[in-house]
Amino acid sequence: MLALSGDTAAAYRQGAQAVALAPELWATHAFLGCAYLFGGRPANAVPELRRAVSLDSNVTLFTGILAYADARAGHSDDARQLVAGLDAKARRGAGSPAGVAIGYLGLGDSARALEWFERAARERDQLLLAIGLTPAWFDSIR
Repeated sequence: MLALSGDTAAAYRQGAQAVALAPELWATHAFLGCAYLFGGRPANAVPELRRAVSLDSNVTLFTGILAYADARAGHSDDARQLVAGLDAKARRGAGSPAGVAIGYLGLGDSARALEWFERAARERDQLLLAIGLTPAWFDSIR
């Protein structure tokens, strides 16, 4: 929330403190990674998001956010690989269509992102609620 409100310095400090207190929790790394991402620092976001996903591979929304960060940090091949895995998983009914959409947004594929957001809405993907706080991600498809 600090990063979304524009206080990125406080978000980084609080996020780092949370990671120091509970380094085994995927959420601390995920939210620190998101703070970096919201602050325009995708290269800093990637290691935190990778750690989050390595601690719990079932957090498909954050796998999509990792793909977004990877793409924005210039790691397009890594992002494509993550999105391909998410896409295949979601087509089998596992995972979050919203996570797939965010990955495609990072890659600049607006058409596929919109298809997956529409699917997320049809399937009532609860993770759509969580991403409503991140309007900058949607600038390319507004």
